[in-house]
Amino acid sequence: MSDSVAHFSGSQQFKRASDVIKPNLVAPGVEIPSAKPGGGLQTRSGTSMAAAHVAGAAALLFQAKPRATAAEVGEALLETCTPLPEAGEFRCGSGLLNPLKALDAILSTNRSFAGWQPTLTGD
Repeated sequence: MSDSVAHFSGSQQFKRASDVIKPNLVAPGVEIPSAKPGGGLQTRSGTSMAAAHVAGAAALLFQAKPRATAAEVGEALLETCTPLPEAGEFRCGSGLLNPLKALDAILSTNRSFAGWQPTLTGD
């Protein structure tokens, strides 16, 4: 996995008062192993592959904290991204998705949830 934005990745800047930068974050989306029609594996690249990483991270946060709101999960994902300064805000928004930091963040905001509490180490 690379800590850079793929050359084919798009970005947008809108002329509106709020939420002017897209994307909000980036996730792995280049040569991701995927099921192949008819059986086996293949690698694919693109937004569809990156979106699965973000959806999976969100699902893990909801599993860890079932009473979390969509806004809390979104905030945890966005506020814990790994910055990619060389790409710039217009190419990567908040940065690269960091599921472990997001999990730590959502669990540390309110530890009164039904479920397990992992011990996270490292960055």
